Amino acid sequence: MAAGSSDEVAARNYESAPLPLNPCWDICYSLLLMKRLALILGVVLFLLGIVVVVHPTFEYRTRERVAKIGPIEATVDEPKTFQVPAAATVALLVSGLVLAVVSSKMKS
Repeated sequence: MAAGSSDEVAARNYESAPLPLNPCWDICYSLLLMKRLALILGVVLFLLGIVVVVHPTFEYRTRERVAKIGPIEATVDEPKTFQVPAAATVALLVSGLVLAVVSSKMKS
């Protein structure tokens, strides 16, 4: 047999080819990723809910143009306050807790 014949090339390709994956592997792997994503999302939502419980009001500033005369502008920085509704806080805490618990209890 000559070096580099098609039989040798085929044998080398067969030996180095990866083993065929179990068809269930793709499904199991995607379920594992979804489980991890749900757990991470649940923890993030729960932590965000805790931050909102500790600090329910947020202050920010807006800049408004009061007058413009030719190239001269008069602006005013106005402080504003935003308060997170209690229902949103409860929704963050409950949804985060539910997602974290359910994703940790799912079978993989």
